Order: sequence, then C-alpha cells, then structure tokens
Amino acid sequence: MNNKLIEPHNVREIWFYVKPKLEVILKKSPENWIPEDIYSECVNGRSMLWIGFLADKPFGFIVGQIQETNILHIWCGYCDNNVSDKVKWTVVENIAKDLKVKKISFESWRKGWEKKAKSLGFAPRKYIKEIS
Repeated sequence: MNNKLIEPHNVREIWFYVKPKLEVILKKSPENWIPEDIYSECVNGRSMLWIGFLADKPFGFIVGQIQETNILHIWCGYCDNNVSDKVKWTVVENIAKDLKVKKISFESWRKGWEKKAKSLGFAPRKYIKEIS
C-alpha cells in the first residue's frame, strides 16, 4: 500500500477514477461543490490530490489543502469499503507527516462522522449555525 501525490499536470490521467467517486460522495452528503470544482482546484494547484494504491490498483483518494495555520484540511476523500479505518487514517496521517503539518481538519454533514472523528483523535473546535 502506498499513496501518490498527483501533480497538477497529471490530474487528467487519473480523473476517470476520481470523478465517479466524487459523485458517490455527493449522493451521500450534500456539499457545496461539483466534481468540476475539484478538478479545477487540483489542476490549478490550489488543492492537492493523493491516490492510494494497493498492488498498483487505486483504492481511494484524498483532496486537501494546506491552510495558513499549518493544517492539512481534507476537502473530500473516498476509500473502497474493503479498506479498514485504521489503514485509511494511517494513509492520511502519513500524508500530513510528509507535508510537515501539525494538524488535520475536515468537515462533514454526515452524522456518523462525529463519533468516528472522536475515536480517531479529532476534537471539535468550531460550531456553526446557519441562519436562514
């Protein structure tokens, strides 16, 4: 198992794998982006795309940004169902270590992530209430 940072000029080559998975994410969670937003961010170098490989076959990906406070913010990610949470988060932590960041953040509308995030060592720091 390894992960590979996809250079902006190579995003098109792996997009056949990423785009359908982004559509799966959107079916499970309402987000304020479309796959083309993520493509644009990665191709233009504003976000980074890592692909996880097992025996040269992709098993998941992460799209992230380094924020000015030295945080790797995970914009979105996907992993095949047969990959354990421990393996998934080991990959994420290894990416963060390679980038020499001190923190990892993410946001999710999915209710199950609150409990899972806590079990992985994440602590809530920000609460947002939308006013309509």
